[in-house]
Amino acid sequence: YGMYDNYGAKKDELKDLVEQIAEEGGTYTEEQWEKVSDKFSKLLDKLEAYDDLTPEELNEIARLQGQYAAEAFKRHGQQFQQEIEKAGKMLEGFMDGMDEGLSGEQEEGK
Repeated sequence: YGMYDNYGAKKDELKDLVEQIAEEGGTYTEEQWEKVSDKFSKLLDKLEAYDDLTPEELNEIARLQGQYAAEAFKRHGQQFQQEIEKAGKMLEGFMDGMDEGLSGEQEEGK
């Protein structure tokens, strides 16, 4: 139960950070972008460490990642293109793993 409360707090912190970037990102210096990018990555790592997230929670995290990527790209262009591509590859691998895991479960259940 305590884990879930911690998850909720981390998710809210990530959401607040994404909203802050949407509002203020246009005025960030290079150094501010580095700091906010680092903070975003650390929060994301903590959220992804939970192994019992529901599909809805995973979707919410992915949605926040997408919003962050869009803001970063709008504000910072080319430099974030590589990060977006990396995230896309990770998501692709994640989805492949989900498909494999789910199809394996269905076969075992037969």
